[in-house]
Amino acid sequence: MKNQKGFTLIELMVVVVIIGVLAGIAVPRFIGAARRAKVKACTADVRLLTEGLGLYITDKGSYPPTSNYDSLRTALVPYVTIPAGSLATGVAASFQYTASADTFTVRVCVKDSPGDTVYANPEGMRTTYD
Repeated sequence: MKNQKGFTLIELMVVVVIIGVLAGIAVPRFIGAARRAKVKACTADVRLLTEGLGLYITDKGSYPPTSNYDSLRTALVPYVTIPAGSLATGVAASFQYTASADTFTVRVCVKDSPGDTVYANPEGMRTTYD
């Protein structure tokens, strides 16, 4: 018999199985990472809005009466710098802000994750997951 060099079929199958197991572990973790990143980005933006609203009421005595994101961002410009497209186009599917003289509520639904929502009011923040 000739002295042949190469891999046997069994060796190749073992390598394919190992690669499959590693892919089965890694792929779900990467898929979840994108979702977690969007939720964290929304949370950071809402936290920044909350800080700006706290400074606004301290200065003006009431919360801004606006209801859309762009006018709220404009009202908070003297207090905090909020990136132009963060919640509006970046990671939020919907944005709701309601305010009265002494309280406010912010509700942001995360894009591509319909059950993931970030809530904020003067008492704090919370995130719900689907």
